[in-house]
Parts: sequence; C-alpha cells; structure tokens
Amino acid sequence: MEARKINPEFITDDLEIIDIFRLILKSKEKLWTWQQVPNKSGQRPVHFSLIKKVDPIKKTIEIEPTNKSGYRFSEQNDIFLYSRKKNVAIKFKAKWIDKQYIIFSIPQRLNQLSRELAEKISIVEKENEEANKHKRTAPRKKTEGGFVMLIKNYDDPASHKAILYNLYDISSGGMGIKVQDPGEFIKGMKVKIISINGKNLGKSILGEVMSVREMPEDQCFKIGVKFE
Repeated sequence: MEARKINPEFITDDLEIIDIFRLILKSKEKLWTWQQVPNKSGQRPVHFSLIKKVDPIKKTIEIEPTNKSGYRFSEQNDIFLYSRKKNVAIKFKAKWIDKQYIIFSIPQRLNQLSRELAEKISIVEKENEEANKHKRTAPRKKTEGGFVMLIKNYDDPASHKAILYNLYDISSGGMGIKVQDPGEFIKGMKVKIISINGKNLGKSILGEVMSVREMPEDQCFKIGVKFE
C-alpha cells in the first residue's frame, strides 16, 4: 500500500476517502448538493442528498435526493457536494444523472475545510424575519402545529398531486411553510392552496414562491409564498 499522503487542506489517501464516504452512508447524513450555474429557470439548484451506495470495485458513489421532486441539475455543469459534519467538500462531473439518482467517480482527493471556513459557508440564505418585514403587504402571524395542503406547479398537469406541508406563518398577503429539503421548492414556482388546517377552501388560493431560506435552529427551510 502506498504511504499516506498528508496535506492540511486535502485528503488524498484513497482508502481514507472511501472510509469517509462509508461513514457518511452509515450515518445517513444529508449532504448539501448544488450547482453554481443557474438552471433554465434562472435559479441555482440546491438539494439535500443521501449516499445510497459506495462501490470500491467500480470506484463509484451513488447519491439520491431527499425531496419528492428529484434533482434539477444540468448534466453539463459541475456538481458540488459538502458534508457539514465531516467538513469535507468535492466538485465532480456526474457519470450518470437522473432526477432520482446521480453516480460519480470516487474522488482522488477531498477538500478538508477548516472550522472557520465551514462556518462561513452559506449555500442557502438564512431566515431573517426582521430584515424582511418591510417586504410584507400585511403582518404575518405564526401558527402552532398548523398545516396546509397544496399543489406545486399547478400550471403543469403532470404535477397535479396534493401534498401536505407544515404551516409556519400566514397573513392576508401570503404564508410561510416549513420543509426539510431546500430543493422541494424553487423561487418563482406556482402553487395552488387547497386547504388550511384541514378546512377545504371554497375557492383555491393561487400563490408564487418568493423565497427559500434556511432556519438552522429548526433544522429546516422556510418557503415564502405570496398570494396572487
């Protein structure tokens, strides 16, 4: 076996790299996965991923999205992957990419981030209600245990499936819902609200996603929706 290569900024030992990915697989850590180049909708795609398989023989890793809609990545652009628990990151080209899974080669090196650098990483905007109050047409009221049923992409017949989400706050002009994956919604997506707290609306409310923000203290994401 080759002597271990040591670099304070990189991990280059192939067995150590495989072990790290196996540990991430075992822990079921949600990995930040994104592309820097905006997609067709003009948004930078960001998802959470789980490692599904580490194959040392084929020298490949397979990941899958944690959201219901699947990946919105472009085949042509590089993909970035970051483990917040291990403080390691890579950039790769996918060998195979689909909405439901991605396969890429086991990297020859891992970028080892310092704690200071890791704390500065901001992939999704953090929630800051005070800084965004001036954008509200009406004050929002927080809800406790509320939920809302809606259809994403209501203008796309193939997406007509009602899904239940936790309601965070609501006003006459819009609402905020909580999700576990940043890729569940994208800015500009059209939605149709069918019911709130189990009560069907006499007339469905149409809305548009205006923001996707991280709420680190709640380990989730807040989706801001403006009523049309």
